[in-house]
Amino acid sequence: YRYIVAVSPGGIVSSNMASTVGLVRSQIYPMSSTRTGPWSSPMTWSAGVVPAAGDSVTILPGHTVTVDITTATASTTTIRGKLSFSTVVNSSLTLVGGDMVVEPGGSLIMGTEAQPIPASLFAHLVLAYGSLGATFRLLIQNGGNFAVHGATKTPASIALTDVVASGDIFYLTDNPATLGWKIGDVITFSPTQSQGKPATRTIASFPSNNTIRVDAPLTIAQDANVTVWVCNLTRNVLVRSSGTNVFGDTARLDSLAE
Repeated sequence: YRYIVAVSPGGIVSSNMASTVGLVRSQIYPMSSTRTGPWSSPMTWSAGVVPAAGDSVTILPGHTVTVDITTATASTTTIRGKLSFSTVVNSSLTLVGGDMVVEPGGSLIMGTEAQPIPASLFAHLVLAYGSLGATFRLLIQNGGNFAVHGATKTPASIALTDVVASGDIFYLTDNPATLGWKIGDVITFSPTQSQGKPATRTIASFPSNNTIRVDAPLTIAQDANVTVWVCNLTRNVLVRSSGTNVFGDTARLDSLAE
């Protein structure tokens, strides 16, 4: 083992293993589940160790492996049993240089309708990315199951008044609390000016009912005489690429279900 203290920007584990924080093995293992259990337990895995960034992983039929940590990593991951994300602690799994495949009879569960991921927690699946489109993917084969159920949140509302340039407070037609919006959520404004682009800000506070203060003033005014949609982009359950370049770093989701 060796101890690595570097971390990539934003805390995202990248395909460069030197960007991983923690104990990093020099040996790569293909491994499979040995029983139902937590991802973080060595007893869950045939190699007797917790998967690392280069390890290929298979969840065998009849086994349920629960992601129960925010630092879970693996390479190609094949699900023939069930891979679930915890509903009692924060959880995150990052794939490095490999696909995730849900085979017939397998299940990938990020909350269920009966037991969603609660609003106080998050569950993240971070897919591997490549410099070419569709290098890696999440593939749901015919007969495979993929369920995602997070906290209820109304995705959009409408500005009640103009959103002025250089202003950081505006009013909604709805009370943000009833929409499930929270401080720290990322919101975006639809542009009403021909030269405008969607502006993205973070909710800093709720000074009163129907009122939002954002973390930085807008630079272009939004005219409420034209509908200004305010959309909340934050979700507590998220599937995304680990790439940060929207023009080049990609991952994809394929479903072959009929």
